[in-house]
Amino acid sequence: MALVANTILAIGQVVAGIVWGSIALVADSTHQVVDVVGLAIALLAVRIAARGVTARNTFGWGRADVLGAMASSTLLLVSSVWIVFEAVRRLSDPHGIEGVPVLVVAVIGFVVNAASAAALARGEGSMATRAAVVHLIGDAAGSLGVLVSAVAVLAADATWIDPLVAIGIALWVGWTGWSLLRSSGRVLLDVVPAGLSTTEVAATIGTVEGVADVHHIHLWEPASGDPSVSAHITVDGDMAVHESQALLDRVRLALVEVHGVRHATFEVECHPCDDGEHGAGRVAHVEGE
Repeated sequence: MALVANTILAIGQVVAGIVWGSIALVADSTHQVVDVVGLAIALLAVRIAARGVTARNTFGWGRADVLGAMASSTLLLVSSVWIVFEAVRRLSDPHGIEGVPVLVVAVIGFVVNAASAAALARGEGSMATRAAVVHLIGDAAGSLGVLVSAVAVLAADATWIDPLVAIGIALWVGWTGWSLLRSSGRVLLDVVPAGLSTTEVAATIGTVEGVADVHHIHLWEPASGDPSVSAHITVDGDMAVHESQALLDRVRLALVEVHGVRHATFEVECHPCDDGEHGAGRVAHVEGE
């Protein structure tokens, strides 16, 4: 329902902005179009995620959402550059603006975006859905900006305010796009998730009784917001398999409680392997170190 409502709104805003001469309204509609794409991606991501893990996709389909986010963020950056260019040109060559129609469209846009955001925020939602909520809130703010420019035109014939509002919206759109591009890039490049540190995770593992050494640590996100860790853990050479499994259970519990990492894969060793370092460096946990 949110997708259909915002699609209709985006088309209406583009037409209204062109017909009634408001570059601010066109700027807001550009962001609106990108958000329609985001809503479509969110809907598609929910459908794809329902397929779960398969024999060929052992990590599931979470990164399809990340690829969609990267495409959307690129579109955001391109559209923001175009909006700034057009708004600067409009400042040097002002056009007449029909204040009342633009005001009406801005009010409709604010109502549709605010209602859509409230409706989606009530549910649990996927990460793509939560991102869509943020974009809808931004669109509601953009509609308020257009409303301000329309009021300024009606009250003081201040047509110069319209392109200034458009530039403000474009800067916000560009900043949002850049942030989204960076976040999606971090996931695709398997960068350590934000808020986590290999040193701190290794130290947490090392505090568990029975752990002698931690090395070959990798921290990554198969999908955004789903951190995972793998590591080699050295234990007492005389420890039975059942005891080592109980130790790993304690390690996993510590990672969940301290860092919120729920997906962990470990290799247990009776002595540190000597095949060279991989991942983060070794963190020893023996008496006196």
